Amino acid sequence: MVFILLMFLIDNFYSKEDWIKVNDIINNLKFKETYQPRHSPNIDNRLKAYPCHEAHSDELINILTKTLKEKTDLNIGFVRSAIRKIYLDELLQSPLGTEGSLHYDHACQFAGVVYFDGLSIKGGTSLYFHNEQFEPDVMYAARPNRAVIYKADTLHCANYDKAYKQRIIQTIFVS
Repeated sequence: MVFILLMFLIDNFYSKEDWIKVNDIINNLKFKETYQPRHSPNIDNRLKAYPCHEAHSDELINILTKTLKEKTDLNIGFVRSAIRKIYLDELLQSPLGTEGSLHYDHACQFAGVVYFDGLSIKGGTSLYFHNEQFEPDVMYAARPNRAVIYKADTLHCANYDKAYKQRIIQTIFVS
């Protein structure tokens, strides 16, 4: 059996100018309490899932789309994105603890993340290439302005380093 994996690990994803602009936009966003996965029908308390705070910005999507076109060869039709803040004190109340749930992303061809803080493999993303395994094939470390992009049907989870009180990421969904 042959697996064709298409992944991107891009340090300095945003240009210096865009990195400053993106961070300024994030600092002025209003975040809403939510949780992942949002499509779970049996969640009566967001702390019982993977709690996070989320904000959206059309300006950020425009900068992201421009950067994806410059830095990847993806066939970009539609881009969705959100900024998420995840707080350690909330995660510790979740049954998941600091390990995100293993999942695939739906309704897109590629998914990924841009990290805004942390310098830690424990705070990055784990990718699993087979359903029946317990340890990841690849773990990407968090690093400010690093993008990790992979096929959306790749099993993956967020990691959280307990040395940090928060994790800030930008999600990437490309159709």
